[in-house]
Amino acid sequence: MREINVYLRAARQLAQKLDHEPSVEEIAVLLDKPIGEVERMLGLNERIASMDMPYGKEADRPLLDTIPDENVLDPAEPIKNVRRISLETR
Repeated sequence: MREINVYLRAARQLAQKLDHEPSVEEIAVLLDKPIGEVERMLGLNERIASMDMPYGKEADRPLLDTIPDENVLDPAEPIKNVRRISLETR
């Protein structure tokens, strides 16, 4: 994350200086980095999202609430087991 901030800071700095959004090439020149590395780092920034950010049509619940917990049992599972045992004992 700290490394991404270096690239973002350079982009903001150039945007103020050049009065337009800097190109990847301009950022690469400022940082003396290969263009591919600048593209990769800026691409990583686009994919970062907070698990607490609102998500959904109404954005009324956090993103974390939409990820299933694989460790939680299906609430219907005990009922299925009782029925299966009941049928086996008949």
